[in-house]
Amino acid sequence: SRAYLKMAEALAWSGLPIQPGDSFVEIGSAPGGACQRLLDLGLKVTGIDPAEMDPLLLAHPRFEHWRCKTAGVRRKMYSKFRWLAADASATPNYTLDCVEDIVNYKTSHIAGMLLTLKLTNYDLAAKMDEHIARVHSWGYARVEVRQLASNRRECCLVAERS
Repeated sequence: SRAYLKMAEALAWSGLPIQPGDSFVEIGSAPGGACQRLLDLGLKVTGIDPAEMDPLLLAHPRFEHWRCKTAGVRRKMYSKFRWLAADASATPNYTLDCVEDIVNYKTSHIAGMLLTLKLTNYDLAAKMDEHIARVHSWGYARVEVRQLASNRRECCLVAERS
């Protein structure tokens, strides 16, 4: 799937030090292509999405599906995750609002993120410097944005704590 390819490309480009056995949460995970790529790398994966996931993923022993919107997840439940990805069909500000709430919560231990920033119109690209500065303000030393080959009208933002 395109989501599988996007995740594979984002991981290769980002160089995040992800290790087999790490816990990864993906927001906007249905039907599960990106989660499948993470599972293929030996990660423990939780997908958050109100839509249905692929039955093969649901049967995987290292996969858990929280079938709800992100707003329905208590912030303390994110404490077990080291890595976060978001590929929701939403504007960049909405995605960043959601993620900011999570990473700034007192029990959060998110070391790095891969965020897909949807450019529903090209004027949103002019605000990319603001988005980068915003993520820096959350304590992420490394923040980079790139349009990957598998992206369409969207960009991939990588963030990593030092």
